[in-house]
Amino acid sequence: MAKFVVYNEMANDGKNTMEMRLSVEAAIYKQKQSALKSHNYIYKSDLEALEDFLADNWAQIEEE
Repeated sequence: MAKFVVYNEMANDGKNTMEMRLSVEAAIYKQKQSALKSHNYIYKSDLEALEDFLADNWAQIEEE
């Protein structure tokens, strides 16, 4: 079974939200890049990056 991270993001109109779905691997990559670029932070593990992504985006993991 594939695992996905699901969360809501603000739409371009600034009023509505849209549901986003990323692979777990993509969410980890996105979080690592954001942390490095914004705070010069390097995660100690993929799990730490994933947990932060889930918390920061009020996201959940779904299996398909």
